[in-house]
Amino acid sequence: MSEIASPSRCGTLEGMLRTWLFVTLLVGCSRVDGRVPRAGGAVETLADELFPYYVAVSSTRVCWIRFGDSAVVCRPLAGGASAVLATESTGIRFLAIDETDAYWVRKDGALRKESVAGGTATTLAAPSGECTMNADIELDATHVYWSCGTSVHKVPKVGGTPTTLFTETGAAELGIAIDAKYVYWTNATTLRRLPK
Repeated sequence: MSEIASPSRCGTLEGMLRTWLFVTLLVGCSRVDGRVPRAGGAVETLADELFPYYVAVSSTRVCWIRFGDSAVVCRPLAGGASAVLATESTGIRFLAIDETDAYWVRKDGALRKESVAGGTATTLAAPSGECTMNADIELDATHVYWSCGTSVHKVPKVGGTPTTLFTETGAAELGIAIDAKYVYWTNATTLRRLPK
């Protein structure tokens, strides 16, 4: 089984993504995060621990969520040790990173942010109710967009008042994507879009 990091989570990393595929492999009872050259070759192991998931990549680092303790863990792509960036007392649903910060949605619906250089995590949006495994998160240059439960939201990366863009009646949002003009999302039966 392999999972490839979605290009929509990778910002403007076209050159790097033309070179590498980031993969998660199931090996026995552990999952190993690694990368493999797109042109073919051997898989390079980047982390070997129990159930890393929600992989996100920037031009300089790869980050993931460690299942056992809901930790955000990052490693430089150029090499070096993995380091815990943050831990949460509740589960983490999705993760995205850019060149300066990591962003994640907690199980209770809170949107959190921390510098990839380390520091203290801040809350960009307060808890909004339980997020199922269907939650999702996307970034552009200025905003964070995320789905949780039946709603799609956005908030400035620097902080501010979150905006609820849409609330579904009865059906949980399954995923979101963005382009220069629109936010797109799905539920069990519908694909929608709304200007940013």
